[in-house]
Amino acid sequence: MTRTLTILALLALGCPTTKQGDSADSDAALPAYDGPRVVLVLIDGARFSEVLGDPEAQWSPELAALAEQGCSPGPMLNLGITTTKFGTASIHTGIWNAWVGESNQHDAHFAYPTHWEYLRSSYDLAPERVLYVLPGYDDSSVWKPSFYDDYGPDVWPLIVNEGHSDADVFEAFVDRLDELDPVFSMVYGSDVDSAGHYGSFEDYTSAVYEADRLVGWLWDELQARPAYADNTVLMVTSDHGRHDDDNGGYANHGCDCAGCQEVMFLALGPGIDPGCDPVKPWELVDIVPSIGAIMGWEPMMSDGGVMRGLLDD
Repeated sequence: MTRTLTILALLALGCPTTKQGDSADSDAALPAYDGPRVVLVLIDGARFSEVLGDPEAQWSPELAALAEQGCSPGPMLNLGITTTKFGTASIHTGIWNAWVGESNQHDAHFAYPTHWEYLRSSYDLAPERVLYVLPGYDDSSVWKPSFYDDYGPDVWPLIVNEGHSDADVFEAFVDRLDELDPVFSMVYGSDVDSAGHYGSFEDYTSAVYEADRLVGWLWDELQARPAYADNTVLMVTSDHGRHDDDNGGYANHGCDCAGCQEVMFLALGPGIDPGCDPVKPWELVDIVPSIGAIMGWEPMMSDGGVMRGLLDD
């Protein structure tokens, strides 16, 4: 497999680990990170009813098996705009719909600091230890982290922009585990959403089944490495669902029906309560503060909060 790093990633390499705006001569050194690893997997456009909402798990047996080891108490809610650019922005920033620009413009980015930026602003971590892994789009269509004051490019992750299929993306991430030793990574798969829009229901559910297989394989790969085994929290979610049958069916999304708003959420690993019992349904904007609680940082701002019942404390 040919490995390519975007210009964004190359710019990030060698950047100072102080927050943007801090003095390079500052005596306040950031601490080293020695907490659990976190891997966030985003499966674009998987409707809850075809994944963890299916009691038979006919297209998601791996996710169902992982849910038995961890926390998956029911659907998570996207209460923002149920399209990819806005849903992913909510996941990565903790702010509803926090997205700027068009997907084919070089300035397309998240409007507020992201989990990557919060982490690198809190700890002395080189960019290659914080990964943003997605298909090999051209540079103009990579949705960049923020340019927010005191955050921005100085604390961006390493962007691994490679391959086309979900299998390519997952393999690109696993290929770098031993080389880069990342402590936080986001892995983005787009095939489920594409198959939903452009294929038959069989194509869509086949893509769900493949994404499910890849998540199970990824967990096995993490557990096979001493640095990650029993020291990694895996989270799996979606940015949006799809229309339910009363609102046009699986082929599209974007409204406030339950099919679009209800997405899966799964977490397992150290510190996750397998008997988690949310007081109320969790929301996409709760992901950022919850990752912060696991890794020891707090978001500067968020529309959500730490998921009550998620952590075993």
